[in-house]
Amino acid sequence: MLGVFKRLRQGLTKTRDNFVRRIDQAIKRYDRIDEDLLEELEEILLQTDVGVETTM
Repeated sequence: MLGVFKRLRQGLTKTRDNFVRRIDQAIKRYDRIDEDLLEELEEILLQTDVGVETTM
């Protein structure tokens, strides 16, 4: 049973790290907050929430 929770925790950690990395990369590409940045952030949030296949 403990193995299930360990795998779940590892999966959630991987998801969180990927999410934070993508947000950080997006923010670094822009000098200011504009429509393009907001659209990219929205896309990242949607993909993280429902998955890439569903978003596309």
